[in-house]
Formats: sequence, structure tokens, C-alpha cells
Amino acid sequence: MSNSVSEQQEQLVNDLRAVVRDAQQLLDSGVSSCGAQATQARQRLETAMREVRQSWVESGSQTRQRMSQWQHASDDYVHQHPWTTMGAAIGMGVALGWLLGRR
Repeated sequence: MSNSVSEQQEQLVNDLRAVVRDAQQLLDSGVSSCGAQATQARQRLETAMREVRQSWVESGSQTRQRMSQWQHASDDYVHQHPWTTMGAAIGMGVALGWLLGRR
């Protein structure tokens, strides 16, 4: 299930990148010879594209920061409570083995 969710998320990101790329190509292709309404639409599209790019950058840096914090927190917990961690891992292994053995 999680594999298909991650594949769907990856597909969504790829689709969004394609839309941004196509919009940028449209802007670069020369809409400048059109009237005032087209110029205003182009400016709004450029602004929206800048905002999307900025939010992608911010989202990526926030995600990396959170992952780093989680990594350090879990590492600290394992070092502070090694026997508890080993017991939990053994318990999960036994439970998983029991569930798979029932098939």
C-alpha cells in the first residue's frame, strides 16, 4: 500500500514539474506581442510559478530538517535505552514471524 502511495506522490510531483516546465515554455515562446490582458495574465503566471518554486524549495528544506531531527532523536533514544530497544525489536520480530507463520 505505501509503495503505491509513494508512486502516486512521485507521479504527482512529476506532473507538477511538467506543468511548470510547459508554462515556462509558453511564457518564453513570445506572448509579449499580445494585448494588455495577455500581458497581465503572463505576469500573474510568472508570479504564481515563482511562488510554486519557492514553496518547493522551502518544503524540501523543512522536510530534510525534520528528518534530521527525527534521526537524531531516535539515535539518542537507542543509545540511552539499548535494552528497551532490543526488547522491542525482538518482540516485533516474534510477532511478525508468528503472523507470517500463520499463512
